[in-house]
Amino acid sequence: MIGTSYFRRIFTGAALSAASLLLDPAGPLAATAFTVVAAGDMSADEAILWTRTVDAATSRPVATALTAQLAAEPEFRKILFTYKGATDPARAGTIKIEATGLNSHTRYFYRFVSDTGEISPIGRFTTAPRDDETVTVRFAFSGDAHGAWRPYPLVQRFGELNLDYFVFLGDTMYETASDLCISGRARSRWVCTLIPMMRASSSNKQYIGSAIGESSLMT
Repeated sequence: MIGTSYFRRIFTGAALSAASLLLDPAGPLAATAFTVVAAGDMSADEAILWTRTVDAATSRPVATALTAQLAAEPEFRKILFTYKGATDPARAGTIKIEATGLNSHTRYFYRFVSDTGEISPIGRFTTAPRDDETVTVRFAFSGDAHGAWRPYPLVQRFGELNLDYFVFLGDTMYETASDLCISGRARSRWVCTLIPMMRASSSNKQYIGSAIGESSLMT
């Protein structure tokens, strides 16, 4: 059992939900296509929903009026909440919608539907418990996503793990695949200073030496 106050410190504003796992493929190719869906920043009664739309023929970002729908089951037999918005080409065709009025510690399924009928993949998320609730949760965390580990074999099992939350701890700044630092074309010089320090640390040597993905997920 996990006390709620401890839980909220970890997850509120930090957790990226397992909702970013696509539970269902998008429908037939249409004028507008959804590239992915995601949810995060869950509180006891709110969550942030995210998606991106592109032109299906050119893959260029497009403005799309849409509705975010929430349901208690992936079949969407009963729509519990709807939220209106529009994607913005100036922001790579993305949108963030604040889903409000939700129940605490509740799993929701969500999708986006364009005004012309295109339907996004389905995601899911679980809201945080209230401060006065003590609940059992199942979560995973990961970090150090070195590009050499792709396609990150352990995260391919996310759909099977039935997670409530997923927390990504970051540390993705290994700039080892180009000569930007050597040529002086790197945008952030502090990165070029930090990388040699990281390579010199014993912990980082161990990290680089085990680039087969075992530690990319812990549950």
